[in-house]
Amino acid sequence: MQTANKTLERHLQDLRQRNTEMLLLSETSDFLQACRTIEEACSVITTLVEPLFPDCCGRFYITCASRNRLETVAQWGNNLHSAAEFYPQDCWSLRRGRWHQLTPERSGLRCNHIAHTHQPMSTLCIPMIAQGETLGMFHLSTEKTDALNEAKRQLASTVAEQVGLAIANLNLRETLQHQSIRDSLTGLFNRRYLEEALEKEIARAQRHQSSVAVVMLDVDHFKSFNDTYGHDAGDWVLKAIAQALKDNLRAADTACRYGGEEMTLIFSENSLEEALTLAEYLRHIISQLNITYSNQRLNGLTASFGVAVFPEHGTSGAALIQSADRALYRAKAAGRNQVIAAENNPREATP
Repeated sequence: MQTANKTLERHLQDLRQRNTEMLLLSETSDFLQACRTIEEACSVITTLVEPLFPDCCGRFYITCASRNRLETVAQWGNNLHSAAEFYPQDCWSLRRGRWHQLTPERSGLRCNHIAHTHQPMSTLCIPMIAQGETLGMFHLSTEKTDALNEAKRQLASTVAEQVGLAIANLNLRETLQHQSIRDSLTGLFNRRYLEEALEKEIARAQRHQSSVAVVMLDVDHFKSFNDTYGHDAGDWVLKAIAQALKDNLRAADTACRYGGEEMTLIFSENSLEEALTLAEYLRHIISQLNITYSNQRLNGLTASFGVAVFPEHGTSGAALIQSADRALYRAKAAGRNQVIAAENNPREATP
């Protein structure tokens, strides 16, 4: 009877532990699904996953964008013997696409990302795979031989699966968000984002009694350029100009593709003189671009600029864009490859 009671008590304890684990897994899943960024997901992982693996140290890795390294995004415990970053080929689990456990009896199967200066009792590596893509790896390390038994391995596999799916969903959400506000060719913000961002900047400027500058730029003779070199070369030029804008604008500035070869810039808290100076600097940068396409140098690239400032040249986004656009066409009519300011007191545009 005593033996039976002890066995029953042990089974009841195991059931309570499994129930607690299932509750924590369910809570973790709920929080991961509600996360909006990888950073939020990492905070959830550290808080909720650690209690599932007592006597263990843990680390979650995510595969970087280049797919040639794994980097730590969350961890707990002070006795981790796995490198913070490593190459995919350094881990047996990533090579084989399934979990890999190291024990004292199997020390010859040590992953290269685990330090050779220390012999942990047991480590467990589990690849995080979702939709056929390896997104990262879940690593556990412990000094206790029974801390990573079969039940814990199954639990760790479930956790890795949940985290992998969460990362895949976050990546998809980020991709869709990027596609909704970015121009697919140049990578600049699109016109939809421009309209929203400009109205926000104007509202902020009204609150703080500051200014906002809008710059319209257009690539000179772009049609004849396309006719001479081809449309693919034209696309190549637009991408090169977009990259030049990204490299030379300040963090607070916004660059958008307005349409065709026309682009729009938003300068926060800039006077007309400051905006003209920045536009002139960008005009010079574009004129000095050295662009080669299909082993052919593309010469003579220039752009014209029109600059308008809130509130002098308009009190709405549509009015500012129209004022800057008028100034741009004046710059083109005056010979191109120059910067011209909008005229004062323009007629307000109807949105």
